[in-house]
Amino acid sequence: MQWLLNHPMFIKNHLYVAGESYGGKLTPMVSVEILRGNEARLRPQMSFQGYIIGNGLTDPNTDFNARIPYAHRLALISDEYFELAKLSCDGRYYNRDPNNVQCLYALRRIQECLRNINQVQILGENCGFAARKPYDFGWDHTFRGDHSIDHLVLPNAEQECQNIFAISDYWANDPTVQEALNIRKGTMTKWRTCYDGISFEPNVESALEYHKILIKKGYNVLVYNGDQDMAAP
Repeated sequence: MQWLLNHPMFIKNHLYVAGESYGGKLTPMVSVEILRGNEARLRPQMSFQGYIIGNGLTDPNTDFNARIPYAHRLALISDEYFELAKLSCDGRYYNRDPNNVQCLYALRRIQECLRNINQVQILGENCGFAARKPYDFGWDHTFRGDHSIDHLVLPNAEQECQNIFAISDYWANDPTVQEALNIRKGTMTKWRTCYDGISFEPNVESALEYHKILIKKGYNVLVYNGDQDMAAP
């Protein structure tokens, strides 16, 4: 909103909100806030048209429970392990019964099979930026503290994979790139792909209700998923 107030020549432009990964939750939430602001006649009035989500999270019971069927469909786990988990866990792999010993056993076997798989790009090298929580089938994102450009070169015998976050950081902090994007000098000392300095509490478990509000209003929605992402299948 503040950006539009500072650049009023763009206020009448059509506005689409977009996000990916965890932004799959934030995108419909932000969209609903814009909608409510417009309905309350707040200024500036935004020409909100819809939203776009790529490989986004929506609801953990849906998202995380889909990971094991996805892994089986792409032959990352055997029929035997999948059938054992499906029967023992009754289709509840994420929010499961902690006292179900057979289910826990089946999930541990599957976890072992997936240990070296890159969860966000199953055909890519497992560079360690998507670390799994043991036996939980929810994955944390952890990042290397070393953002040097040593990780930008192609893999070789001593270096197995690229650090995609280091690549994007290096690109975004390049002075020629910032000049081409008309970034004002001094507005940000260093750009980071995933900035962890913002304090917030993830207190919205599901974004389904936000989707329902926007779809019922008839806004344009585009949701797409890559075939190789097991984190948000």
